[in-house]
Amino acid sequence: MGKITEAASAQDYILEYLRACFELLGDEDEGMAHWLTLMDLSTEEWRFDDSQRLLRVIKGFSLSPYAVGQIHLAVGDLYRQQRAWEEAALSYQRALESFRRLEKRADEAMVLNNLALALQEQGHYEEAISFYGEATAIYQELGDFEGLGHVLSNLGSVADAQGNWRKAVHYYQQSAEALEQTGAEKDLAGVFNNLGVAYENQGEWTEAERCYLHCVDLLDKIGESHSTSGMRVLGNLGQLYARQAAWEKAANCYRWALEICHELEDLYSESMTWNNLGTVYTRQGDHAQAAECYQRSAELHHHLGDLQGEALALSNLGSAYDDLGN
Repeated sequence: MGKITEAASAQDYILEYLRACFELLGDEDEGMAHWLTLMDLSTEEWRFDDSQRLLRVIKGFSLSPYAVGQIHLAVGDLYRQQRAWEEAALSYQRALESFRRLEKRADEAMVLNNLALALQEQGHYEEAISFYGEATAIYQELGDFEGLGHVLSNLGSVADAQGNWRKAVHYYQQSAEALEQTGAEKDLAGVFNNLGVAYENQGEWTEAERCYLHCVDLLDKIGESHSTSGMRVLGNLGQLYARQAAWEKAANCYRWALEICHELEDLYSESMTWNNLGTVYTRQGDHAQAAECYQRSAELHHHLGDLQGEALALSNLGSAYDDLGN
């Protein structure tokens, strides 16, 4: 009887297909398109062993300078997924050099944006602003409003990090204007949420509410209300209403956010939202409901091993019991 061999995996067949594209057919475009799709998939699903295998395979082929640039870009994205920002920046720099030599302006702009983001995450704000500025100029030159909108939004986030709310509002407004021309409504919703935060930090609560509500409307329009973005904007809106002592409005936002947390199985956000809802009930004088919320928050924080969050919830729970006379 012959030796039983291990069954070939799906990825084995995929890699053979790549070899056929590159070596037998000489079709680099088809091979790279397939390889990049596989890299995106493995990176998004955190299958880093598969990503490393794909990288080893692709380096064995004879590639054009443009394909080499695409590989550097993919490696940068892989490092970014792992929050290895220094390594990501180095890979993006290599990709940038490749695309600049080839005068691939659209690719250059994309890499400039990614490089700036990697530098921003390391706190190198001035360098990041410079690269974002270069990307902005190229996207304007190309008439690419979606790319332009993303870069302007990132410039807004730099201004946020620096505490320059007025500048953040300026960039987010420009980002929204660009994205409104593209139909990218999910991205636009995110920008309006960020714009709301910037307005709120400036104390412009009416404008902040307008932006948050517009974000909610956009997410509802595209069927994304029950998403992380929906949960986030409802949390922000609840916080805004709480700052204005609009307790029932705040409670409604937090209750809706809790439904989304539960659906998404986001236990950390759920624990924080229960605590926020408890604070609202405390302000309304409903100490029994507040105690129940703080109890749920404490249990979730304990389950997650978040000692600081658990301590805060337990402190609030103790105050609620004091208010109840227990």
